[in-house]
Amino acid sequence: MTKKRGVFGRMKDGATERLNQTEAAQKFYGSEEYKKVENMRAEARDFKADLRETIDASHSPVVQMANQAADKVINESACAMAIKSMKRYDPDFDLEDLTDEAMEIF
Repeated sequence: MTKKRGVFGRMKDGATERLNQTEAAQKFYGSEEYKKVENMRAEARDFKADLRETIDASHSPVVQMANQAADKVINESACAMAIKSMKRYDPDFDLEDLTDEAMEIF
């Protein structure tokens, strides 16, 4: 299932596409500097994959506990993601206000 892009996402995609078609962008993509950046990105991806594999294969209780703690901190609950999304659309959104309003209805 593909995620539907919002208005700003589509605008960003269009601007990026037009920018990438410019002569300056084409020169940059063909430059040695860009090749170095791409090489560095590939090395970082490989390092990250190797590190993840090493951590997952570790039998050390300390490493496993640290990995589980990091997963809990990094992974957001569905409720937290919904609140973050609401705050993107309404910066003044407050969950407590919503709870109070809901209590008044019932």
